[in-house]
Amino acid sequence: MGPAYGRLLRLRKGKTLVSSRIWRFVGNLTRDEQGQDLVEYALLASFVAIATILGLKAIESTVGTGYRSLDSREQNIWVPPNP
Repeated sequence: MGPAYGRLLRLRKGKTLVSSRIWRFVGNLTRDEQGQDLVEYALLASFVAIATILGLKAIESTVGTGYRSLDSREQNIWVPPNP
């Protein structure tokens, strides 16, 4: 029985060790408050982005109508003379 056999045994026993490590990690994450600011800023940024998109969608037709009106007025400012 060489060193490989010992590694296999550790892997088999490590299954419960791994799952307990995962639960410990999850428990530490719930108690740790270092990433709280980052999450709050991410939520704030997503809220601002969604509000901006909805606001732009709401004024899209008004801005489009105004731009088309301005464009048609500028097109009619100068009429070339007949040759």
